[in-house]
Amino acid sequence: MAVRCLAEWDTWPEPKEIRHLDIWIHTDDYPVFMWNAAQGQGRIDGKTIVADGNWHHIAKVYDGSKVQMFIDGKLDGEKQSGGKLDTNKSPIWIGARPGNVAATGLFDEVGFFTKALTEEQVNDVMDTGLVDYAAVEAAGKATITWGLIKKSKITPHSW
Repeated sequence: MAVRCLAEWDTWPEPKEIRHLDIWIHTDDYPVFMWNAAQGQGRIDGKTIVADGNWHHIAKVYDGSKVQMFIDGKLDGEKQSGGKLDTNKSPIWIGARPGNVAATGLFDEVGFFTKALTEEQVNDVMDTGLVDYAAVEAAGKATITWGLIKKSKITPHSW
């Protein structure tokens, strides 16, 4: 996920809810991952400042025993965890959530996977995008076209 800034709070947004994952930006401009799993809650506070006006690739990987935070392809933090991630029937919110909390940044190429990615795969997604990992044919879709435009730095006037 490429992010500038997500939100500015420093506690579980809804303490009574079981949230299987939260990814947000601390008021001190570093990313925070929080989760609930069979062995309890977990939290990783990143070391890299990401609310700096530049695009950053942020990846959260959970392999059933540990959670890893990757920022721009480099391991930025990890914590042991264990068991299945807790879930509930709440929807996944991207960019906003109940309680008048909305992102203060931009998202691009958000992807969810059914298996934990390796560090090599995280870097591949960061370098080439989600096309090789997508479950659908992405050619000609608006988001792919927009990504190619951004990557080649074509301006609308050159079309």
